[in-house]
Amino acid sequence: MCWASWGIASPVAVALHVRKWVWAIPEYGTMRGGVLDQHAAVLVLTTGWYAMHTADDERFLRLAIALAHQARRQGADPFGAVLVADGAVVHQVYDRSVAYSDPTCHAELSLISEYCRAQRRFSLEGYSIYASTEPCSMCAGAIHWARISRVVFSVTQAMLQQLSGGHPKPGCASIINSGHRQAAIIGPLLPDEGLAVFDGYTFIPKVERHRALAIGGAASRPAR
Repeated sequence: MCWASWGIASPVAVALHVRKWVWAIPEYGTMRGGVLDQHAAVLVLTTGWYAMHTADDERFLRLAIALAHQARRQGADPFGAVLVADGAVVHQVYDRSVAYSDPTCHAELSLISEYCRAQRRFSLEGYSIYASTEPCSMCAGAIHWARISRVVFSVTQAMLQQLSGGHPKPGCASIINSGHRQAAIIGPLLPDEGLAVFDGYTFIPKVERHRALAIGGAASRPAR
């Protein structure tokens, strides 16, 4: 894969213990208090440790990517997300926004909302979320307010917009770690596998697809 075409030098993770560095990642490179090449891959942001990803991260991320493939096969938007606690999957979903006539029903936001309501939990501190694609601004906000501790994704927003021809979108880190939040953010991880979800995929605006479903009488909200 040609990483330079995505504005990324390499997918290499870095392990450093530096407590006062602050990494602003929308353009995947700006760092205060340290030096980082402007084209370096986004990997981890915490208050203390810049840590390597683990084999479990790859395993759970592959589950999210598999959900994205499943979503595509079923005519949904090809995005999947998995929630993990104590090394076990506790919930998993894919994007159902068109089928539910709900523009907020992205994979990550649905994952958080459904799990928290079912378990009567308000904080997901200590949990990890795995997303086939870097969370959008809306989902990043949900991750922030849910206090999720780790975020791992495959395809970056920059990669997605280049594929779709969409306008540039902000990275998730500046939203998730706004204020005093300091979650670990790892990505792009397994980008070749994540990008394979979009092989031959035609990007059609959700509103157009929903309109077509509505005309056909198929856009009624499925039972949860």
